[in-house]
Amino acid sequence: MPYTFDEAAALLNMGRNTLTRQLRSLGMIGRDNLPTPRWRGRGTFQVKTGMYQHPVMGPRHYGRTLITESGLNTVARKLGKDRYRPQPGKPTTAWLS
Repeated sequence: MPYTFDEAAALLNMGRNTLTRQLRSLGMIGRDNLPTPRWRGRGTFQVKTGMYQHPVMGPRHYGRTLITESGLNTVARKLGKDRYRPQPGKPTTAWLS
């Protein structure tokens, strides 16, 4: 199950803005919060794409970056935190259930 930046930050005991700032400084994501070319296709991030209708500009495309389960361990290691290991059978955070 991939995690949003909010969920991943909560699991790593930090805020979303802090997490994205540190991922940018490590070169893992760009200014648009999408993975940089070096990190694409490695299984760390998953990008969900979609389209919505803007009232003035018409159809707009967007990408939402999610962090995979194995990617969360990679991010934790890069940030110098303990490896994240969810407990089987329990929700990962209280507000997800």
